[in-house]
Amino acid sequence: MLKTYGDEHFSVAQYGIIAVTNLTSNAEIRNTLGSLGACQLIVKMLQLHAFKEEAQVAVYGLYAIGR
Repeated sequence: MLKTYGDEHFSVAQYGIIAVTNLTSNAEIRNTLGSLGACQLIVKMLQLHAFKEEAQVAVYGLYAIGR
């Protein structure tokens, strides 16, 4: 989604974070996502969007990192 739409749209961040969160229930996938830099990407999305446009990005992002 980021490659297609860029990181300037908060909805890309929100739905991307939700997708990552949904994948974290499986430990193997969670570890793979972590090694691919998913947490760092979520932090970047939080920095860009969480406190500017949508509080939901912060909620989903922090939940995803916690998982």
